Amino acid sequence: MKATGRDHGFCLLELLVGLLILGLLLILWAAAYPSHSPATLLENGAREIQSRLYSARYKAVFEGRKVRVTFDGGSCTLDLYSPEQGDWERKMTSFIDGVNIEANNRPIFHPAGTVSNLATIQISNSAGLYTITIAISGRIKLTKI
Repeated sequence: MKATGRDHGFCLLELLVGLLILGLLLILWAAAYPSHSPATLLENGAREIQSRLYSARYKAVFEGRKVRVTFDGGSCTLDLYSPEQGDWERKMTSFIDGVNIEANNRPIFHPAGTVSNLATIQISNSAGLYTITIAISGRIKLTKI
């Protein structure tokens, strides 16, 4: 019995053409859903700032020292209070890309988990606005406006 043509499977050329088409479709899909769109940057920036505030609160509780959070343009800075020096030590500065940060105060988290210098923080860009409010009890609330 003689085989006529191919009975099953793909040739190498067909496989390469199929992979090329799949690759082009993936590139087009990735371009249609950019991870650096203003809306994504705004949400990521708001969540990052909220995370930094929670980190400051927990650091104050667990280390037994005051922690101050300062906002300047597109950055967030955590300072620890040193009772020996009677001054603030810079612990960490985070830069958040693609957003503008405005705060009406610099909140200070205390070892009891409470906050003085209550603050409202606004995170904005061309996609919209988020507001973070900090209550005296230490509660941190993120709201999309």
